Formats: sequence, structure tokens, C-alpha cells
Amino acid sequence: SRCLILHGYGEPFLDKKLIERIQSCAEKNISTYFSCTPANMTVEKGIKAMEAGLNVLKFSIDAMNEEDVRKIRGRKANFKPAMKNILQLLEEKKKRNLKTLIVPCMIKFNEDEKNEKMHQNFLNFWKDYDVYAYIKSQDNRWLFEKNKEMKNLSHYAKAYCEYPFTSL
Repeated sequence: SRCLILHGYGEPFLDKKLIERIQSCAEKNISTYFSCTPANMTVEKGIKAMEAGLNVLKFSIDAMNEEDVRKIRGRKANFKPAMKNILQLLEEKKKRNLKTLIVPCMIKFNEDEKNEKMHQNFLNFWKDYDVYAYIKSQDNRWLFEKNKEMKNLSHYAKAYCEYPFTSL
């Protein structure tokens, strides 16, 4: 394995033993990675994870404004504070010379003009930051039911379920 993935069916920053898990892996030279929604991260938690040795921290960002994020994540979603925390975390990473790769990611929910424009705005927003930002095709059928014309470009679309062979 190239790294240990510390997410799956839950939010890593809600795991009370997350930092211990990252440190344990770092001590054994095991790379670590997880994906989370930025709403569950505080800057303090992010710094602790990076200082513990987290190799890759990926943020799932669903939209580029409060209204659209709330349509996807619910009325308590908090786009502006979440983005502010990510930007502050990037500043702290640079100030402390931490090596964690920060990965903002947006899932391609639809291929219409509005979404294509949002995807371009997302990539443009991150171009001047030390991150690896990208748009991800859907691995699941989350919104395919709403748009029958949308193509599933995921390599998982025709694959077997790999979890029994790759996860604990």
C-alpha cells in the first residue's frame, strides 16, 4: 500500500484518536491521507494533524457559495467559515514549514453550463495557492438520477468493489 487512508464512512476530524493514529503511522513511516468536509475542521485540529505527520489532507468542497453548499449539505452548512479555515490553515502550513499536501476537491455533480462555470471558478480560486485542486468525477450515482444524460467517468463504474481487498 502507498498510504493508509483514514476516512471511509465518517468524518476523520470527529475521531477523538485521529492525531494518535496519524502519529503512530508516522513513527512507522506509513503515509497517511484522509478526505473530509471542511465544516468539521478547526484550524487547530488541522495544524495538529499536519504536525503529527499527515501526508495528504483533502477537502471536499461542494460549491462556491453558501446557498449552493446548503442545498447539498443542509441548512447548517457553513461555506464562508469553512473556506476561511482552509485559507488560515494554508498560512499556518507555510509559516510552520509543514509538508502536508492540501487538496481541495469538488465533485462534478452535473455537466450543465452553471456547474461547468462553477468548476472553472473553483480551479481559478485555488491557482495561486500551494495546493493540488481538482474536479472529481462521481464515483457514485449521487445525482445521476436527476440528469440521465450525465456520463459516469469514474474508473469504478465498471469495476468490482475493492473494499474487501484494500480496507480494514
